[in-house]
Amino acid sequence: MISYRNAEHKDVSRLVNLEIEVMAELREQIGETFPIFDEKRNNETSLLSIVEGGCGCAIVALEEEVIDMQKIIGAVIALDGEYTSHQGGNAKSLVMMNLFLKAEHRGRGIGMELVARMEDFAKEQGYDDIIAMSFMPNPIVSRILETRGYPITSETRTKRLDSD
Repeated sequence: MISYRNAEHKDVSRLVNLEIEVMAELREQIGETFPIFDEKRNNETSLLSIVEGGCGCAIVALEEEVIDMQKIIGAVIALDGEYTSHQGGNAKSLVMMNLFLKAEHRGRGIGMELVARMEDFAKEQGYDDIIAMSFMPNPIVSRILETRGYPITSETRTKRLDSD
């Protein structure tokens, strides 16, 4: 059974390790390097600021291993952001920095559910949009974003939250 919740302080180390594992797999598949994920310390610092400081969201997908023990199998991580809109005003944005899931759990709608829960969080917190950053070509994440209504605009995709 898969469950979802906001990441907690106790999850940070496991989340960073899973993120590094998934990025290493992607790096092998497409043959590129991702320096942004090479320093574990930076990832931990960023995640701690989200979990403890409330400057975004980190939502985890968990699988029950044995009774009362759950394994983190994926997550979506997003940070607060602000940008100048086309009309000249500022918009409060949630910037999706990463969506990752262990390979053996892909194709079951878990990534789609993580993005949907991030969108719910953004609406509840009064964000104007979600900006999905793309640091690397990832066809799986691209397909999820397209399905959820994020139009392609170079490497960044923005979804207005009032467009559902």
